[in-house]
Order: sequence, then structure tokens, then C-alpha cells
Amino acid sequence: MRLQLIFPAVIVVFAMSASCFRAIVVATETVDWGVERIGARSVWDKDWNKAVDYGAYAGNGITVAVIDNDGGIDRNHTDLQGNIVGGKYVYYDFIRREVRISDDYNDTYGHSTKVAGVIAAVDNDDGILGASPRVGIYAIKLQKRAIPEVDEYAIRYAADRSDIKIIVLPYVFPLDADPSRLVESACNYAYDQGKLVVAGAGINNRAVEYPANVSSVVAVGAVDEDDERWESSNYGSELDFVAPGVNINLTNLGGGYVEESGTSYSAPYLAAAAALFFEAYPYINVDGGVVWEILNYTAYNLGASGWDEQFGMGLVNAYSPCQLPLGDVNGDHIIDISDAAIVGVFWVSSR
Repeated sequence: MRLQLIFPAVIVVFAMSASCFRAIVVATETVDWGVERIGARSVWDKDWNKAVDYGAYAGNGITVAVIDNDGGIDRNHTDLQGNIVGGKYVYYDFIRREVRISDDYNDTYGHSTKVAGVIAAVDNDDGILGASPRVGIYAIKLQKRAIPEVDEYAIRYAADRSDIKIIVLPYVFPLDADPSRLVESACNYAYDQGKLVVAGAGINNRAVEYPANVSSVVAVGAVDEDDERWESSNYGSELDFVAPGVNINLTNLGGGYVEESGTSYSAPYLAAAAALFFEAYPYINVDGGVVWEILNYTAYNLGASGWDEQFGMGLVNAYSPCQLPLGDVNGDHIIDISDAAIVGVFWVSSR
């Protein structure tokens, strides 16, 4: 276990184990290895000065909904405040026997605050930088209990908002608690509304779990800094992509920072990549299905050629999709007919 505390001047990392305890001091502002690995930093920080370049795609005008069990967001966290655009709390009223909604979406558990930071930690010369540091975060906090009607309501609510382009579900819902597949129905509805729905594959080293295994949901597994599948990351026939998910620097509840691992942090990396793409092409018919298809074509292959059970289509690539319609779209360092073929698919899909 590693506990990371970020102070105004330095980041102090305490590595704790049964045999050692050491502090590591590094300079702020920090860009997590995952932000660089998916190529997001190359989209908005070409001069490598840990700041968003003037006019760069960084998620401006794009809103991502983070829907999480007992979630919400730490509205006082200085590394998130500038990118929080709103939120709701969705819960089941057992007296009235109905789903209700309120404005009390402040985080009480901390998980969704961590997820939000992967996507949109603010460019403010302090703390960490998110993979799309100017994206707006809309936080939807769910009641802690697994009640499918609550999750269904929240997903449909997000799907009906025109400002939300991407929905992140960084949790696993017990399938036996949703016999009517209400969560699946809501995900399908969101997809039909043009949203990109993204979920973590799960952390039990087995088949992809619900709702990531729904056909309308992008299932994301976790890899480490060596591009190896994290040993706890779920895999199999329903896996779509992998993204960084091991030892990720995260915004923590109460204004601090922490380092953790999980597919909960892989899913928001893909969401951030999609947000950059949505910003790059605001004037054409780009919906979640088109973005998913482009991410398929541009992913970095890590395993067998094409799709495989360990990595899906490969490591999500934030850089190449933002090079459309010209440039090194497939990330092979050559501009050739292969890039043109992907561009062709994009333009046909977006009509």
C-alpha cells in the first residue's frame, strides 16, 4: 500500500510495507503516468510544461456524468472545483415507495471523487492534472444499497440531459439484484440517445461484470506501466479496451491525494479520451457510437492482432483520434493510406 500526500510545494510519497517506510519528494504539478500513456497530454500540452496549451483540445464544453454508488463529488476539493458543473443525489424513498432526486450530491465515501480527478483534475499549477483537464463533471450520487430502480433512474436522467456526452459507471452492480435488467435497459436507452456509456470491467480476475458486460456499454480493463494486464482486472469476451489502472494518482475526499489501483480508474481514462474527441469535432454528427468505433480503430494493440480476451481492442488512444481528418491517425508514426482508411470510416459513420 502506498499513501501519497500532496502539499503546496512538494508531493511526499510514503511507501509502507512490513519491512520499510520511505518518503519520496517530487515536484508539483504532477501528470500521472496514465495521462501520458494514453497520449492525452500530447493533445493539450505539446510543449510539455504541465499546462494546457492555448487553443488545445482539453475537454472544453464537454460534460461527463460520473454515476457512482454512494458517490457524488468533493465540491471543496481545489483540484476539482473549477470543473464541477452540477450533480444530483438519487435515492429510493421507502415510505413513499418511489425513486426521488435531490441536490445533495456531496461525496461521503470518496470513490467518485477519485474517478472525477482522473478525468478532470484542474490545470491550476497544483496537485495533479486530469486527462481532459477542462471537462465539466456532473456528479450523480446513488443510494448506497443496490436498488436497480435507482440506478436506472440516474442513468436515464443523465441520458436525457443534452449537455452530457459521456456517462461513467465506475462500479459493479450485483446481477442477481436486477432480475428485470433495469440497469441494462437504462444503458441501452442512453446509447440510443447518443451517449457513450463506459464502465470498469471489475477487479476479480474473472469474466467482465455487470453492467460493463452489457453490449451498449464500453467495458474497460486495467493495465500497469509495462502494458501488462493487472492481475485483478477482469477479462474475457465482453472486454472492449484496457487503460491505465495501477498505482494511479487520484484526488481524494477532504482535499488530499492518494494512489490506488482498479478498473474504476481505467474507465475514466477512456471517458477522458472520448471527451477530447467530442471537443475536436463539435460541428458534425458525432455520437457515442461513432466515438466508440473510432477508438476501436485507433487503440494501441497490446496482445494478439485485433481483439483478444486480455486487452480487448487494446490500450485506449487519446492522441490519434484528435488528429482527424489529417495526420498520423493510427499512431504508427507514418502518414499513409492506413490513416486515410480510418478517416473514411469516420466520415461515413458520422453522416
